[in-house]
Amino acid sequence: MRFSISPRLGQQASLSPQLQQAVRLLMLSNLELEQELEKAALDNPIIEFEPGAAHHSTRSEGDGLEQIPNQISLQTALAEQIRVMNINPRLKAAVHYLAACLDERGFLTESLEIITLEIAERFQEQYTLAELQIALGHLQQLEPIGVGARDLSECLCIQLQEEFNQPTIRSEERVVLSLALQICKSHLSKVANREYAKLKVLLGKSESSIEAAIRKIKTLNHHPAANYDDGIDQLVTPDIVVYKKRNLWLAKRNEEAVPKVSLNQEYINIISEHRDHADIGAMRQKMTEAKWLLKNIQQREETILRVASEVVARQQSFFESGDIALRPLVLREIADNLELHESTVSRVTKQKYLSCPLGLFELKHFFSHSITSEQGDRVSTTAVHEIIRRIVANESPGKPISDHSIAMILENQGYAVARRTVAKYRDSLRIPAMHLRRH
Repeated sequence: MRFSISPRLGQQASLSPQLQQAVRLLMLSNLELEQELEKAALDNPIIEFEPGAAHHSTRSEGDGLEQIPNQISLQTALAEQIRVMNINPRLKAAVHYLAACLDERGFLTESLEIITLEIAERFQEQYTLAELQIALGHLQQLEPIGVGARDLSECLCIQLQEEFNQPTIRSEERVVLSLALQICKSHLSKVANREYAKLKVLLGKSESSIEAAIRKIKTLNHHPAANYDDGIDQLVTPDIVVYKKRNLWLAKRNEEAVPKVSLNQEYINIISEHRDHADIGAMRQKMTEAKWLLKNIQQREETILRVASEVVARQQSFFESGDIALRPLVLREIADNLELHESTVSRVTKQKYLSCPLGLFELKHFFSHSITSEQGDRVSTTAVHEIIRRIVANESPGKPISDHSIAMILENQGYAVARRTVAKYRDSLRIPAMHLRRH
């Protein structure tokens, strides 16, 4: 093997430390930015930082600047599904209450008898045990499958029964599910203790049948709430406030979210007075770093406002009518118009929120792809989501509408959406399948 050295010319792009800092700051949420500035102020005495009141005080309700959870919790997911249930308000309230009683695993550990007494004491509402049983039945039909179970055995049985009820299931799978159901109902402790021989005798089944059933049980979700947030909400303060002026919706910075960062005037005076002294070189370096930080913060604030203003200008109808009026919008449209890179717009839309009379929305909420209507118009997929949500909300509780029928309704309204796409949109909205919505 021969080694040689030869000259090679080429160009390589590199980010200066200042530009790297600017990119990093743009990606941060308000809360993360505060943490970054607190750390910077500790490292650099020339930086003065005052934490924003937004993260350290109790806000008043209804001011449009409420804090929201960063991740969807099990409670939020269930509330969305309960909201579209076609059941009477009294029963719906009971389902909501039971959902609020679930523990961190998604199990209902409190007895219905105690919950009945609790509701009567707290709300002066008299529910019968039978009513709560019905409410629990509705809760246990929601996703994630297994939620609302009183214990692990019931949780697994709910999941197995769900599979068992599928019309497309094969006969051999049905046999395995049936045996797995039998084990989960009465012999789950023997599975935990690996007493497979006893199961074989008790159930009169072959070793291979027992093993197949146990393999099936091991694939089930033992913790329905595992994929959801733990319910501890992270504080989020909107970056932008949207307001109406002369029939036009406009965006402005939320002053409470603007970082209170400045230079320490005392240190500036000392550096100015001793500018010729060689022993303050380190201080001058700190001064340079502090100025870069302030410049990048200002640039971050200006970029967020520019992008938000452009988004608000293009989505005027949304602020009047909500999701159904959203226009299709992609990052490139905003980037081209503002002469920014698409990746810059992408960074701005993540973890940046705007507040408007309709609530709090992450900026990326206003971006969506489109489908083309029969008239040739581009329609936002978010608007189609909203139409599906309304169709399901108005369906008959005893006769829920299938994905195929929803696709037909959309087609009659001029939107050509395939049944498979409807199913995908419905799943993203966390709306249960038709058979789970039948009451």
